Amino acid sequence: MIASVLILLPKTKLIGACLGIFIMLGAILSHLLILGIEVKEDGGQLFIYALLVLLSCLLLLWIHRHELVRIVKHRFDQFHITSTT
Repeated sequence: MIASVLILLPKTKLIGACLGIFIMLGAILSHLLILGIEVKEDGGQLFIYALLVLLSCLLLLWIHRHELVRIVKHRFDQFHITSTT
């Protein structure tokens, strides 16, 4: 729920998308490794929902990739990494 609220707020949409990706990866891995795709005879519906949310979060990051690259570059520029050759 926190990820969905973060996605709705313009300043935190990328954080929400990243959080959603990690949560859905955990859910998908749980389905694949522990629970099984079909849980309590749901026909795999929860697994499909997790895949759809993961794809939606990835799409959101792709749409705003230029903003994400700008933020990452800004963070790395703060470290003032220079090569010594």
